[in-house]
This record gives sequence, structure tokens and C-alpha cells, in this order.
Amino acid sequence: VPFSSASIDDFTVDDLMAWGPLKTADWGNPQCFSRLLYNEGEVTVGAWHCTAGGFSVTDLPDTEVWYVLAGEGKLVDADGKEHYWGSGDLVVLPKGWSGRWDV
Repeated sequence: VPFSSASIDDFTVDDLMAWGPLKTADWGNPQCFSRLLYNEGEVTVGAWHCTAGGFSVTDLPDTEVWYVLAGEGKLVDADGKEHYWGSGDLVVLPKGWSGRWDV
């Protein structure tokens, strides 16, 4: 298994690939950016950035674990429970999760 590491400088928006506008947005005009940092078997690690907007997700295909470097937002589960997150938080969304993002 190869060793992989990244410094904070590897996460600047200038180093991320633009996806363009998120077509499923229901408010704002969220622009998403990402960068793949590691991909080995079933484990993929990367950086993601999104500008302000809101969108829904249905049946998340994989478990997502993320650490928030900057910014804040809210996740709302399908049952309406709200979860606020911000800089320094670690968030886990399980495979199959459905709800909405507001960033």
C-alpha cells in the first residue's frame, strides 16, 4: 500500500478542479471544486470546496467522512433533523444517507 500525505497548501481552491455549477441546486449558484489525493481500492480521499447554495442528496452511494477546514453549513436529514457544521468539525455521512446540504 503506497504512503500518501498532503499539506494544507494542497487544499487551496486554486489547486482544485472546477466542476462548474451544481445543476441540482435549489437556491444560490453553488460552484464545486475538488482534488483527488488518494485512491486505493475502496478508499478515496480528496478535497472538496463549494460556494454558497443548497441542494438535496438521495441515497448517498458511499460513506463520506470529512473534516471542515473553513466555512460552515447545515445538513438536514430526510426526517428533518438539522446538523450544523463549521471549521474544525469532523462529519460522517453514512452510505444511503438522504437529505439536503446548505452551504
